[in-house]
Amino acid sequence: MISRCCHVLTFTCFIFFLTLGTDLRAADWPTEIVARYDISFAGFHVGSFDFRSSANSNEYSLSGEANISAIFGAFVWTGSTYSHGRTRHEKPNPASYVFYYRSNINSGSVRLDFMKGHIVRSDVSPYQPYTNQHVPLHREHMRDVYDPISAVMALTRSARGHPCQQRLPIFDGKQRFDLVLIPNGRKKISEEQPSGQPNFAHICKIQYVPIAGYQPNSQIDYMANNSNMRIILREIPSAKLLVPYEVRIPTFAGEAVLSSRKVSITTSQHRRIALIP
Repeated sequence: MISRCCHVLTFTCFIFFLTLGTDLRAADWPTEIVARYDISFAGFHVGSFDFRSSANSNEYSLSGEANISAIFGAFVWTGSTYSHGRTRHEKPNPASYVFYYRSNINSGSVRLDFMKGHIVRSDVSPYQPYTNQHVPLHREHMRDVYDPISAVMALTRSARGHPCQQRLPIFDGKQRFDLVLIPNGRKKISEEQPSGQPNFAHICKIQYVPIAGYQPNSQIDYMANNSNMRIILREIPSAKLLVPYEVRIPTFAGEAVLSSRKVSITTSQHRRIALIP
């Protein structure tokens, strides 16, 4: 059950830093973002997630690392992910994506290579062949898709209106799915050290929409029908960003939560912003 939670926590990390605005140029992207999030499961602290992004006028890189220890150390899981690419038509154009994970039960990796938004290589280890029990994955499912991290940047840079009215098309090496964000109100934010940024955040429902490459089962059904998944996005106008303040994903065994501990932003104008709840 804890391993299922780890999968869900990785799933939540796919919806990470959202860029605000419709007319941003690559030069407007923050030069660097460094963040740490606490991870809890069923009310217990179980680990942390570290995120880093960097960008210049025509290239970007994104990385994340999660470390989880549960049941008094009986279960240990670590995962790291990395994506890089170039900007094209004011959107990220991913070149490659890698994801590694290891636990005291198993380990594995995913590697995706892209060309003009299309996946040209997909390696998953250990290899798990598709069967006739899986929803078929066709070539068209590999077109105009993004890796789990770049997907967020790609969609939100062209978004208009409410920041929660978003749809993220994703291929993670095995499954083709969408994440749909739906407005669900606002939340007041308090800070340990005032940052000078607005003290409210947007609450978004998250809907998981499986499309292809998955095997219908109780876990998929639970996630697809889970109406209680939430992400709280805080607006940082001076950095032209929306950053996740909190992510909540109910599971069979309890609620998985990512909560912000500290976010440090260096803007394209070299201004530094620290967010400490």
